[in-house]
Amino acid sequence: MREKKKFKKKNLKMTKRFSQISVLLMLMLVISVSCFAQKPVIAVYVVSEASDDNEMTAIKKVLESKLVEAFDNSNLFTATERSEAFRSQLTKEKVYQLSGNVQDDQITRLGRESGAKYVCIAEIVDVFNEKFVNTRLIETESNNISGTANSSGSIKSMKDLVSIASEVSNKLVKATPQGKELQRKEEQKQEEARRKAEQVLAEQRQQQEQILAEQRRQKEEEERRLYVTLPYDRLMVRKTDEADYVNWATANAACKQSRADGFSDWRLPTRYELLQIFDQEKKFAKLGGAVGYWSSDIAAAAPPKQGSSHWAVKFFFYGPDPSRNHTDMEMVPDTYGRDCRCVRDY
Repeated sequence: MREKKKFKKKNLKMTKRFSQISVLLMLMLVISVSCFAQKPVIAVYVVSEASDDNEMTAIKKVLESKLVEAFDNSNLFTATERSEAFRSQLTKEKVYQLSGNVQDDQITRLGRESGAKYVCIAEIVDVFNEKFVNTRLIETESNNISGTANSSGSIKSMKDLVSIASEVSNKLVKATPQGKELQRKEEQKQEEARRKAEQVLAEQRQQQEQILAEQRRQKEEEERRLYVTLPYDRLMVRKTDEADYVNWATANAACKQSRADGFSDWRLPTRYELLQIFDQEKKFAKLGGAVGYWSSDIAAAAPPKQGSSHWAVKFFFYGPDPSRNHTDMEMVPDTYGRDCRCVRDY
C-alpha cells in the first residue's frame, strides 16, 4: 500500500511539472507569434477631384487594391482598404458633403480610431488629359508625412491603369522609413557580396600571380642550368654536347672530367638512355643529327685491327614531319668519331 501511495504521489508531481512546462511553452509560442505578427497597420484611402462615375470608381478601386497589395507583399506592413469606410464616416460627420477636399488630419484621425499606425492617402487629379496620382503616407499619432510618391500617364486601357497604380504603389513602399531601411539592408548585403567577390577575385589574381612568378622562376632557373632533367628516368642530361666527333675514349674521359653545374659524376649514357633523350628532343635546344652519340654499352668484339667497340645511336629529325623522326642503333669501333652527350643520375 505504501509503495502504491508513493507511486501515485510521484506520478502526480510529474504530471503537474509536465503541465507547467506545457503552459510555459505555449506562452512562449504565443509571445513569439505575436512578436512576428506585429506589423504596422496601414489604412488606404483614395480620393479624386472628379465625380465618381463608373470609370473613376474603377480607377480608384484598382489603385486602392494595388496599394494594399504592394504594402502586404513588402512584408513590412498590414494594409486594409478603408476608402468606403472613411467616406461613410466623413459623410456621417457632414465633412465630406461640405467639400470635395478632406483635410489630412481628418483622415488620420479616422485611421487612428480604426487602429492604424499609418494612413495612405492617394489623390487622383486630371491634368492635360492624363491622370496624375499622388500618394503620401502619414503617421496617425504625429500627423507627420513618412513618405511620398507620384506617377502620371494616359489611361486608355486596364494595362495602363495597372501600370501606373503598380508604379506609384511600389515607389511609395520604397519611400517609407521601413522601405528605406529594407533597401539600406539590401544595399548593405549587395555591398558585402561585392566586397567578398572582389576579395575572392583578388585572392585568385594573387594566386595566379604567384603561379606565374613560380613558373618564371623555374624557367629562369632552367635556363641557367646546363642540363635538362628527365624525371621518369631520374636522369640529368647536359643541354649541349660535351665533345663533337671524338673517339670513345675521349668521349668517356670528357664526361668523367666534367664539372658542369658543380657535379662530378657525369658519365656516358646507355644506348637505351639515348633513346629516352631522343623521345624528349623538344626539351633540348640542340640535339645532334646523323653522326650519332656514343653510349657506355660495349658492343660485340670488332675485327682485330679495329679493337673494341661500343654502341652508338644516330638521331634523324625531319622538321615539319615529326612522324618520320627515328633512330638508328649501331656497333661502332672505339677509334671512330661520334658526338658525346653526358648524363648523370639524381
